[in-house]
Formats: sequence, C-alpha cells, structure tokens
Amino acid sequence: MNRLLIELMPVSLANAGGLATLKHIRVSVQEKDGKEIRRILDIHGELKELHDWLKEHRVDLLQNRIPVSESKGSCIADVLCQFYNELNPDVDDPALMQSMYDYRVAHCLRFAFGGTDLSDIYLGTFNGVHEVSCWGKGEHWTYEIDLPRFLQDIERLCQENNSEGANEAGSE
Repeated sequence: MNRLLIELMPVSLANAGGLATLKHIRVSVQEKDGKEIRRILDIHGELKELHDWLKEHRVDLLQNRIPVSESKGSCIADVLCQFYNELNPDVDDPALMQSMYDYRVAHCLRFAFGGTDLSDIYLGTFNGVHEVSCWGKGEHWTYEIDLPRFLQDIERLCQENNSEGANEAGSE
C-alpha cells in the first residue's frame, strides 16, 4: 500500500512574513520502497491548520462514504467533479447539494488551508479502500493510501513541532 509522506522544512523569516510557525509543507505519495510517485502538496503553511482539520474530520475521512453512488466515477474526486458539472440548482435536491458540500469540507485538503489556492485533492474512503485523488485542471489521478498511518504521522509531527517550539521559547 502507498504511503502519504509529510515533510516539514523551515521557512526563512524573510519569506514567513514574521510568522515563526510557518513551514514549508510537502506531502507526497510514496511506494512501499520509498520511491516518490507524486507530490500532492508543496506549500508554505502552518502544520497546526492541517492537524486541526484532520483531527476534526478524522472519523469522516476514515469511515464516511460519498453521499452519491460510487459507481458514478472512478474515485472520490471524479464523482465530485461529475456531480458539480451536472448540477442544476433549479432541479437538484437542496439537501443533497448540502450533503455534497459538507462532504467536500470534510475531505478536500483545500479546506485545511483556508485562503490558499490548491487543487481539489481529496482524502477518504472509496470502494472500501482509503485513497487520495484529484480530478480537474488537467489533473486526473488516484492512489490507494495508508490513511490511518498518515493521520498518525501528522499527530506525531505536530507533537514534535510543539516540543521544539517550547524548547525554543524556553531558551530565549
């Protein structure tokens, strides 16, 4: 099974706009042997934003299925793309539209980093497996991933990051 690997790199204070907590966050899909298949995220941001979003939506990410039939596409991102392309607000059920939006909020990485221009990259469960997928703007891909491990890695990194911050604050 593929792994989502997260890497944090420091951002120079000149590029951080004075935000000491800003990091260069890179997330990539890797094969079992560690070979990178695809880099899915490469931004300056705060790990806490990602951590808080993942923590809030953990159950959704690991268990909830998309509110429409999975047979409508090849992955989460494909189904959502087709749903919104075919959407007719005058005819479609408002409750279904709200459910789909709520699903996007809980599964699309764009919502973890408010105000950051990201592709619609989704994490979640599709056809019984955990995946990361993207469909749109010329990008069409999906990978089966070890999502529980990624969530554990984020938790560990966040704890380490908090410990480093506390150590730096204590040494001033």
